[in-house]
Amino acid sequence: MKTHIIQLDPYDDAVSVRDKMAWGKTPRILLVWPEKDGRILDSKLDLLLIKRRAVELGAQIALVTKNPEVRFWARALEIPVFNATRQAQTSRWRRRRRRTRFDIWRRRRAAEGPPDVLEMRRYARGARPAWVHSFPARVGFFLLGVLSVLALAAFIFPSAQITLTPETQTQQITFTALTSPSITRVNPSGTIPTRPIEVVVEGVHSIETTGSVEIPDQPATGRVQFTNLTDVAVVIPEGTVVMTMDSPPVRFVTTRQARTPAETGGVVDVPVQAVQPGSQGNVPAGAIRTIEGTLGLQLTVTNPSPTSGGSDQTLAAPSQLDRRRAYRQLLDQLRATAAAEIQALLGPGDLLLSTTPFLLTTLEETYTPEDTRPADTLQVSLRLEFQGLVVTEVELRELAQLVLDASLPAGFRPLPGTLTIEQLTQPQLDTELSANWQIRAQREIAAEVNAAQAVALTLGQPPATARERLAAALPLSQPPVIELTPDWWPRLPLLGFRIEVGVGG
Repeated sequence: MKTHIIQLDPYDDAVSVRDKMAWGKTPRILLVWPEKDGRILDSKLDLLLIKRRAVELGAQIALVTKNPEVRFWARALEIPVFNATRQAQTSRWRRRRRRTRFDIWRRRRAAEGPPDVLEMRRYARGARPAWVHSFPARVGFFLLGVLSVLALAAFIFPSAQITLTPETQTQQITFTALTSPSITRVNPSGTIPTRPIEVVVEGVHSIETTGSVEIPDQPATGRVQFTNLTDVAVVIPEGTVVMTMDSPPVRFVTTRQARTPAETGGVVDVPVQAVQPGSQGNVPAGAIRTIEGTLGLQLTVTNPSPTSGGSDQTLAAPSQLDRRRAYRQLLDQLRATAAAEIQALLGPGDLLLSTTPFLLTTLEETYTPEDTRPADTLQVSLRLEFQGLVVTEVELRELAQLVLDASLPAGFRPLPGTLTIEQLTQPQLDTELSANWQIRAQREIAAEVNAAQAVALTLGQPPATARERLAAALPLSQPPVIELTPDWWPRLPLLGFRIEVGVGG
């Protein structure tokens, strides 16, 4: 029989193989897997699609591969598999079907004809007794069925709602809370951490100066005598500088030009004026002894009489005391501003350990004027960072709850939303930023009611008996309320899941 042999490539998939199968018009199609890379089309779905394509083409399909997965799924799908192409061409692809015992039995039954089903049913069941067909028996069975349904309804249909009001008490405790920078978590012993809040504030403040400073006013004047050390006349230019021997020296300049006599020891008198104004120019007689420049080699100088006329002026100026006073006043103002800002950042129940924040960092500090220059006012500008320590409401409530839980009576549970905290004393920070204060915590607690116990006490009981049993066995503050559905039903249900227990406040 003619066979279409398809040599598969390593990149082939189910779609490409189905296309290649349509190229040949032969009754048999043989797919040959590649020798080196045979791990293609190794899933059941791929082989099933290939087999269906062969059925559509009306051809038989067979495989030549050594891939164990492909051979496994091929046997499961009844696709012939061979080890070599020559073996596939010379072998038979379809196997003869064996005749089973079921085939033999089916042919034998077909030859005997169809059986009488009604006769077989009558033979299998046997004859019914006569009373089964009587009218009283049928009515009795019907009534029995109705009573069974009613009994089942009575057992399942009724339901009950029980509302219990547990006994309540007020739990109260007073304890000492302790905080310090080393505490990082809330502890039932009373320790609680603090949270810092930093704010940056800035401001400008001016005050009147109370200090004074003297500044030079008028320069001193006088006369000096130049003595010639040579035998020739020496010209003394206007503006020649002479000075005292002090440290630093007081300097004077001549106010006109002069000439000494042309003889050794010749003397000339010249007016002078202090270079710098002020009283420091008033020097005693004989204080001026030095000539600036080369004239000092030819002449000597001295002042026979003191210089006079130099004066100072006293003006208002900032002192160190003014600076400290301005700083303190502005610091107090900014501290109050920082306290207000920190207060605004607090939550409703947060506790500020100190109403006065402490200075954390000086970010900027400037004064105008910067030094002791004359000024009627001193202006200071500050930019400061303050810090306040806060205990948050969440951690306060957590601490109070832990302390109360440690002393919670057995058989009771806290009622949500009833916890209140009262600060009996105000915390005071010490130098190490530690503080302690008294706190009173209070909440309402309720007795725990076991719903399963309540159901067990009331199963199948009349409402009055159920109320008595519940009131005697459970810690209740009010009589229990029982509602039956339907309301005319005389007893509580016999099934526990039909009784719902609720707890009232």
